[in-house]
Amino acid sequence: MGAYSAENSTFYFYIFRGTLQIMSARKWTLVQRLRQSEAIRRWKPWESSTGAKTEKGKAISSKKATKTGDSVYVRGLIKQMNRILKEQRGLFN
Repeated sequence: MGAYSAENSTFYFYIFRGTLQIMSARKWTLVQRLRQSEAIRRWKPWESSTGAKTEKGKAISSKKATKTGDSVYVRGLIKQMNRILKEQRGLFN
């Protein structure tokens, strides 16, 4: 992880799979964390959150995790491993 400071701002960053990832520069104190958690418990944002309403929307939403992030990388590895295993099975038959 690295840090870059310029004019009262600090940016923290790291490289993940060849891509620059920038982290929040916010530094929370213990008191701020406690106040924020209390406020969130009062607001209860999870009670008003909404998701997909239609069957089509639910189907699209359910596929989001398989299109982005680590799951794409892992699925690629699994496909490659299956391809190699299939080739090896062919050698013994």
